[in-house]
Amino acid sequence: MSVTTSTPPVQPSVAPAPVARTASTAVAPPAPVVDVTPHRAGSRVNWRLVIMLSVVAVPFLWIGYMLVTQLVTGGVSRHGDYYAVDLKALGYFTFDQEAGTVADVPERFRQLDGKKIQLEGYMYNPSSAGSRGTEFQFVYNVTKCCFSGPPLVQERVYGHVTKGDVPLFDMFTFARVTGTLHVRVVRDDGGAIHSVYHLDVDKAEAVKG
Repeated sequence: MSVTTSTPPVQPSVAPAPVARTASTAVAPPAPVVDVTPHRAGSRVNWRLVIMLSVVAVPFLWIGYMLVTQLVTGGVSRHGDYYAVDLKALGYFTFDQEAGTVADVPERFRQLDGKKIQLEGYMYNPSSAGSRGTEFQFVYNVTKCCFSGPPLVQERVYGHVTKGDVPLFDMFTFARVTGTLHVRVVRDDGGAIHSVYHLDVDKAEAVKG
């Protein structure tokens, strides 16, 4: 009698199901590092640059100041008992060299007639009698009157020394003169206009610097 042995059927192997990650098991990326060191804005100032820019700006500021002053004062400003007058402004207007009259001189300059004024410029006197002469022409730019032709008649102030202790300077010395101004048209023997401004000089000094 034969015995039959039954073999149980082989079950196929099943791979374990993947385990799903939940929010609690997920690995978070590393947090960025934040620099919490305080920064001090403007803590370093380039003083060398500041000083250099200041030095460069000074001439332009001075020129601007002078231009504004000319526009505001018209070249005339009062200082105590005298008027400081810009010599270039004093002659900077249109004037007929043959038929001009006092009426052609700007009013602000006509009003200086008989007043004590102070001018800065250069002495020029083709017939100078040394440092103790008695007359000279006063101009704002000596090169214009001596090397590129004479200045216009209204650009010259004829100085007359009224005191013996007033020095005269050479035409290359920048000088300051003080005296009484006379605004009048003076003609020579031929009828040509010789001068518009005359100054009775009380004081003269060289301007240093």
